[in-house]
Amino acid sequence: MSTLPVNRRLKLKEYEVKSPQGKNASSFLIPDQAKPPEEYGTFEILSVSGDCEKSWTSGGKVVVPFRMVETINVGEEKAKLVLENYVVCIITE
Repeated sequence: MSTLPVNRRLKLKEYEVKSPQGKNASSFLIPDQAKPPEEYGTFEILSVSGDCEKSWTSGGKVVVPFRMVETINVGEEKAKLVLENYVVCIITE
């Protein structure tokens, strides 16, 4: 069974952006309780609804507010969907 997005939605999976080689994020540890929650996440586009206004491509990388991502459980699959207008930016290599 597979889920396909409809109504201008993109199906996503979380994607981790790698830091440039030789650069560390920080040199000390901060407890998770002291960190503010992240507002935005990076995602890879898995599939695209046929009625989207922009020509999205599968495999593209985007930044989306976490609060706008819908997680749908269908059988064993957890699909992450977002309306295309909530995409903040596209990540290019």
